Amino acid sequence: MEVAIAALVVGTAVSAMGAIQQGNFAKKMGKANADRMKKEADYVLAKSEVDADRRERQTRLARGENIATFSTTGLRMEGSVIDLMADNAIENKLDEELILHAGKKQSDSMRYEAMLEEIKGRQKAKQGRISAAGTLITGLGSAGLAAYDTGAFGLGTETG
Repeated sequence: MEVAIAALVVGTAVSAMGAIQQGNFAKKMGKANADRMKKEADYVLAKSEVDADRRERQTRLARGENIATFSTTGLRMEGSVIDLMADNAIENKLDEELILHAGKKQSDSMRYEAMLEEIKGRQKAKQGRISAAGTLITGLGSAGLAAYDTGAFGLGTETG
């Protein structure tokens, strides 16, 4: 009977170690996922800055082309021509700002998700330790009861 009780204790210890390892692995995966998401967030933000810069360059080129066109047609840079160019400049600046805002919003959202991944990983590690403790308590309690009931290791009452 002592061998069976020893096997119960060893099995309990192995199960507890497995629960801890599972929790630690989940924590590492959560951290790895969070790191990847943060890098993607950095990329999204950088891309939005590049896109906004590209939009600004396109605006400058278009403005230059408009000025050249107006000059060759004999239109003077006054009145409705200036109003049109001002409206275009405002619209293009708004486009640039919207591009930047959308990139920042998406980046912030990804960073929030990354933070949640890290929290989930830490929680899984805690759950693994709690599960391991529960497994140990249950298994050792069962082993102790079995030892007592069978009189193994000189404990409790012998039935045979």
